[in-house]
Amino acid sequence: MSIKLLHKTLRVYVIYSLVILLVSAPLFYQVTKTLYIDEADETLLLLKDEFQKIRLPAFKTSDISVWNSINRNVMIEEPIERLTRDSIFQTFYVDSVVNENEPYRVLLSPISIQGKMFTLKAKINLVEAEDMIESIVLLFCLITTSLLVGLYFI
Repeated sequence: MSIKLLHKTLRVYVIYSLVILLVSAPLFYQVTKTLYIDEADETLLLLKDEFQKIRLPAFKTSDISVWNSINRNVMIEEPIERLTRDSIFQTFYVDSVVNENEPYRVLLSPISIQGKMFTLKAKINLVEAEDMIESIVLLFCLITTSLLVGLYFI
């Protein structure tokens, strides 16, 4: 009799655990995504600060074409519009190697080189949302499977 009661109690706990997992998965995705985007933004600002402190003081307008030819993720461009402050946004660029749109986080920052205004464009590749979702689903499926296997052997 106590074994049946134990099984009933364990089933309730396993069902409760599964519900908690199903509810927490989307929350886990949102928190992870937010932390990841914040870290990417910090990295972009660090790239900008390093450029301004280390490279910019000795930089000349004649160096721009050479710089852009050897740097894929930090480039100097003619300003399309007059930027007054930093702008960070997310967009997609075609990756020429795999011929696929990839998500990027982009920082545009106004800089002055020899008295002329330019735009510093720094970008960083992000993990695709589908890849992150697949990883989270796999993780939660493994946890769920272990719960169910544990229930089976009890």
